[in-house]
Amino acid sequence: MLKTPLLFADFEKSLTGFEEVLSSGKSFVYTQAAIKTFEITTELAWKLIQTYLSESNGFVCNSPKECVRIAFQNELISDDIYWLEIIDIRNRTVHTYSQKYIEHIYQNHLPKALTTFQNFYHIIKQKIK
Repeated sequence: MLKTPLLFADFEKSLTGFEEVLSSGKSFVYTQAAIKTFEITTELAWKLIQTYLSESNGFVCNSPKECVRIAFQNELISDDIYWLEIIDIRNRTVHTYSQKYIEHIYQNHLPKALTTFQNFYHIIKQKIK
């Protein structure tokens, strides 16, 4: 059984949650929820890329950044530089406890990350359906 459709369904749910939490307003709780949802959506996105590339083309990538590079070469994503930044941001938010830094990420990166994930969603949806 292929794993891609299952990961796609999980990614789709997480993306919906990310959209919802970003549109819910800015408060301490929503900021925290948005960061966590961003982290989960990032993880699901790169694992979906990894699985899709493996199941559809036989490509093997073992790290998020390697998968992003291969995804860009195979036209699954259009902005590999920002995707690599998303991976770095995710790695920092997991280990950051500064509310000031979290607010900076919330304001300056999450809206663009959402758009990036939405673009990927539309591309991957067409490829797996």
